[in-house]
Amino acid sequence: MSGSTEELRSMLLSFRVSELQMLLGYAGGNRSGRKSELQQRALELLRVRDHPIHKKIRDLYKTTQS
Repeated sequence: MSGSTEELRSMLLSFRVSELQMLLGYAGGNRSGRKSELQQRALELLRVRDHPIHKKIRDLYKTTQS
């Protein structure tokens, strides 16, 4: 994994369920399930290499740090 992808992965794994659901909803994915399932689905988004998704991850991470 590249440094940027690893950074995004770390951000995703720090998200609460509500942030994971928000991200998956943004991406059009299934928002229900256990936290571990939501994390797996969110991590799958990284493999797509979709820059709007990467931006959304960064935006959500910034809101959790405020």
